[in-house]
Amino acid sequence: MRRQVELYIKKDNESGTGYERVDLFDFEDININNSIKDARDIGKVFTEFTQEFKVPASKNNNKLFSHYYNWDISVGGFDARIKVPALIKINGVDYKKGRLTLKGSALNKNRAKNYSVIFYGETVSLKSLISDDKLKDLSATYLNQFELEYTSLSVRNAFINGYNLSGGSLVLNTGTDAGDLCAPFISAQNYYFYDSTNGGLNPIEGASESRNVSTTATTTPRGVTYSDLKFGIRVYHIIKAIEETYGITFSTDFFSTTNLDFYDLYLFLSKEKGGYAEEGGTLVTDIDDFQLDSGNDARPMYIYYLPQSGRYRYQLYDITYTVTTPFPSANYTVKVIDTTNNVEYFNSTGGGTSTTFDFRVATTFNTSYLYPTLEFVIQGENVGSFGQDLVIKKTTVFTGVSSTEETSEYSLASLGSNNFNVVGNMPDIKVIDFLTSLFKTFNLVAYYDNEKINVKTLVDYYDNGQSIDLTDYVDNNVANLNRTNLYSTINFEFEKPSTFAVLNSNEITSDEFGNEKMNNLSQNPEIFSTLAFDGGTYNVKNKFEKIMYERMTNQTGGANTNVGWGWLVNKDQESVLTKPILFYGIKQQLSSAPSGNTPPVLISFDNLDGTYTSLTRYIRASNTRSYYSGLSFVEAQSINFGSEFDEFHQVENTTSLFKTYYEEYVEDIYNRRSRILKVKAFLPVSVVLRMTLDDEVTIGNRLYGINKMKLNLNTGKADLELMTRTASKLT
Repeated sequence: MRRQVELYIKKDNESGTGYERVDLFDFEDININNSIKDARDIGKVFTEFTQEFKVPASKNNNKLFSHYYNWDISVGGFDARIKVPALIKINGVDYKKGRLTLKGSALNKNRAKNYSVIFYGETVSLKSLISDDKLKDLSATYLNQFELEYTSLSVRNAFINGYNLSGGSLVLNTGTDAGDLCAPFISAQNYYFYDSTNGGLNPIEGASESRNVSTTATTTPRGVTYSDLKFGIRVYHIIKAIEETYGITFSTDFFSTTNLDFYDLYLFLSKEKGGYAEEGGTLVTDIDDFQLDSGNDARPMYIYYLPQSGRYRYQLYDITYTVTTPFPSANYTVKVIDTTNNVEYFNSTGGGTSTTFDFRVATTFNTSYLYPTLEFVIQGENVGSFGQDLVIKKTTVFTGVSSTEETSEYSLASLGSNNFNVVGNMPDIKVIDFLTSLFKTFNLVAYYDNEKINVKTLVDYYDNGQSIDLTDYVDNNVANLNRTNLYSTINFEFEKPSTFAVLNSNEITSDEFGNEKMNNLSQNPEIFSTLAFDGGTYNVKNKFEKIMYERMTNQTGGANTNVGWGWLVNKDQESVLTKPILFYGIKQQLSSAPSGNTPPVLISFDNLDGTYTSLTRYIRASNTRSYYSGLSFVEAQSINFGSEFDEFHQVENTTSLFKTYYEEYVEDIYNRRSRILKVKAFLPVSVVLRMTLDDEVTIGNRLYGINKMKLNLNTGKADLELMTRTASKLT
């Protein structure tokens, strides 16, 4: 019996009074293709979509699609570039919400015969919604709550404790974790080492400073300089910003505050190479930004040379420009540019708490009627905290008659702070690429349930499915049983590395740090030597870059310290801009030894004002969540695809991304008994309305998972591609 299938759309995107019904052909079938995880494409996430189908060019449909066939209609016409909200019902019951794309219209004698459309599941529309937006385009309303003044004190607090979001602003974190915003020990420029012997030799020479972090050091430069540090934000808050920006809601199955494998994960906030001075150390001030404190306003400036009856007159400006800063050791460059006439009046350097620059703005002979627009540019560290003052003496000369002078004084208070803006320092990556990379990293799937986008690990997804017996609905006369299409090699990869430690390690070990390769050399007993098949190579690759951290040893004596850090330079020890970096933030204690056999070591923090602070803890960036509980080592999740040597704890960490999030699924595919079964079935409406791709299917006495399902909504006929389960729900 043919079912009653209805299609509805909203023309005004999400606005309007509700859905409007689309007329359908009585003979046209609507087929839904479902595939959330295909055994032959384990790095991708799918959702349901229909094949292209046609609807009649009825009076109602012509109105709904605004006579799309008539391209002369532009105002108020149907915009086929946009997927409009849509709803499918079966026998009057809601079956699926999604989006509809109008592909085109068939004409007969310049009159429309039909319209071609495609229905997409709601999760697919996420890519359309986000488009090519980048992380920097996310909601400033949400992310500006994390804006923090970039001063020695605030960065030192972020380095020691981290900050938490509370009531729309940041407060100092008093917990045992790294907080919502922290400054991990990842140096954007300088090299750091520990030597308890004062005056120890610097390990490197070159563009980067070499700094001893030991509190016993007195030679300079020394200590952790805050201008080397950048911030990291919990990835959880990136997800929340995505939700607010696009009006969507993700489930808390994986994106949860209780899932520490995710919640302890941070994104390094860096959009340029080098330290903060290089990425945020340019302050541009227009002359109109200054406040008049005394005298007549000399703006707008007007200079000229004008010959008159054997005489001439001219106008010029002598300017005294003073720059002030609270940092005695500050070094900076100042230049003044006339942006109207493309003239650079001077370019000079300054230093210390106050520097005065004198220059003149005037015409040259035979040049007249110039209107300079001055721009003052300061480049250096912490420029947002600089104050600026101007004294302008305007002189007008009439030769043989008289001359006049007027003096005006102006000031520009500091901007109040040199704020570290989270949005402005987001790494350069598209939002959809960021989400896709997270999905590939943790083997996630997503599907829409008419309220929210559910995000789960693949194993959890299957664990939550129902058990449905299809024995009575399967056509036993038509079936195909095949082996799975097995790849000979599966590569799990991060972006190509660019930093010193990883590049050196990869050369020495002939291995790729953080990556995993599954092939016939795999030591996994379940798939040992079984990957030597003819399926070619498959790559699971995200857009994050992996960096390797270092645990410092005391250069005097060689003992381990509790100081771990990262260095963002290339093989030539020059600052480098990496791809986006994820890390686990660890609040590392220094005053006691977690392993019980490492001497306590304190480190020094350079406040860049001639003072130093001794620290008993700091935020350590890590590739693992491993830790000590008393004297017992606890191995926890890593963000390496394969087993790697834990750089800080110096033991192999086998709790890899592959082990936790991929292994069960891959083992199930490569199991000797694994098969792909293709069958046809006729599913009743009751099964169609409740059947989802996470369900476990029983046919006879065998268990299967659903790889693909092509379903005719009008007839209930289904083409199923099932994969045998070696154990119920992958467990």
